[in-house]
Amino acid sequence: QLYLWRNCDLSTDPKVFVMERVLFGQTSSPFLCMSAIHKHADNHAKEFGEHFRHSIKTNIYMDDVMEGGTTDGEVIQKYESLSKFFSGFCFLYFFFYS
Repeated sequence: QLYLWRNCDLSTDPKVFVMERVLFGQTSSPFLCMSAIHKHADNHAKEFGEHFRHSIKTNIYMDDVMEGGTTDGEVIQKYESLSKFFSGFCFLYFFFYS
């Protein structure tokens, strides 16, 4: 998001400020968060695989991931992949339920 600021002085050109973080509580926050996650999944589809990319795009909302597995090993592998994926853009999560 870009913001223009001229401190109420119409005789000067406005300064451009760039928002580098998503503000929680704004109407657009969920959309911006999910757009960033989907873009990151698209950018790293080769690294994580097409199935992982599809799973991220269909089984997640904000910081809630709906995933599972049939074995402990499968769940651990998904947890490790998700951890690696999210740490790639400093998105931290604190709870993991299986």
